[in-house]
This record gives sequence, C-alpha cells and structure tokens, in this order.
Amino acid sequence: MNQLTLLAGGVVVGVAAWLGAAATPDNPQASVQLAMAQPDTRDRAITRPQLRPLPALSPDMIEQCMEVAREVDPVLADRLQRIRRDRSEQDFRWAMGSARHLVGLVALKEQNPQLYDVKVNELRLGARVDHLLQEIIAKRREGSMSAPELETQLERLVNEQVGYSLVARGLYLLRLKEHVKALRDELDHDLQPANLRAARQLRYQELLDRVEKAVGE
Repeated sequence: MNQLTLLAGGVVVGVAAWLGAAATPDNPQASVQLAMAQPDTRDRAITRPQLRPLPALSPDMIEQCMEVAREVDPVLADRLQRIRRDRSEQDFRWAMGSARHLVGLVALKEQNPQLYDVKVNELRLGARVDHLLQEIIAKRREGSMSAPELETQLERLVNEQVGYSLVARGLYLLRLKEHVKALRDELDHDLQPANLRAARQLRYQELLDRVEKAVGE
C-alpha cells in the first residue's frame, strides 16, 4: 500500500470520525437550496441571458436527474418537476441548464457511488452554510451585531463541509491513480515486441487500403 492510498484512506477514516453525526442522505435537515439563485428567484432565473439551456436529454436521463435532485435537494426537485409539468420544453431545458450539475452527479452515482455520497453531503452542507449565512446577514441588518447561536451553527457546518471536501479530494486522487495505472498497463502491453509489430502492420495495411480506395474512386 503506497503513500497515496494511505493518505486517502486516512482522510476518509479520520474525517468520518471527525464528522460524527454529520448530515446524511436520510437527514431531513440536510435539504439544500438551488445554488444558482435564491428561493424567490429560481423560476425567474431560467430566463437569465447568461445561462445556457441544457441540450435535449433522453426521458431516462431526465428521470435520473430528477431522482438525484430529490436526493440532493427536494426543493429543487419540486421546482424542476413543476416547470416540466406546467411550462414549455424550452423553459425546462433552461431550468436544467441552471442545474446542469445534476447530469454530472448522475454519471458519478453510477461510476463511483462512494464519491457520489460524499459529494451529495458536501453539496447539502454548502447550501446549508449559504442559507445560514443569509440569516446572519439579516440579523446584522436588523441591528444585531452578534448572533452567537447562528454563528456556532455556521462554524460547525463549515467544519463538516471542509471535512467532506477533503474526503472527496482523497477519493478523486485514488480514482486518478487507478486511471493512470490502467493507462500505464495499456502502454506496457502495446510496447511488447509482438504487439508493437502487429500495431505497425495494422497501421500500414490501413494506409494501403486508403490508397486502393482512392485509386478506385
């Protein structure tokens, strides 16, 4: 076991112990807001010119995105479902364009469930941090210079969010290491004398075939 494996494993174990009772997919308090807009502007955000509509998705991919949205953010899922039901297909594509991270999460859920779970918790915590920060700002604007309970909650959430971020980075590094190993193994295979001769012969034959095709036209 090399240093990278030990590092990532240590990060996962150490941060998991540190987080303790951190947010989980079953924690109802972990519901998040749509990151690209405040709650009262989410529907209007689909017409913002700086956003781009998502290309047309297959019905199966849409359902998978909605499933992820329900897991990550029930409020977002409800709004997307309402837009999909009550408005035009183009409006729905604009809405999905503002939530295009769902497509990436669908792929991640299939390819790396462990990393997906970590990212879901990180996203939830990020939105909770943002929501709590808005509450603190509102308190300050009302004239209260201190909101100790909210600030204590904010510090705890930030600690948890940083922990999940470290876990995600460790898992990303492990996945990158596995990918690099696969590429190295493939290169070593192709550099074997017999495989190298076969590759050269195949390429040479492909070029001869192109010549024959061009002459025959």
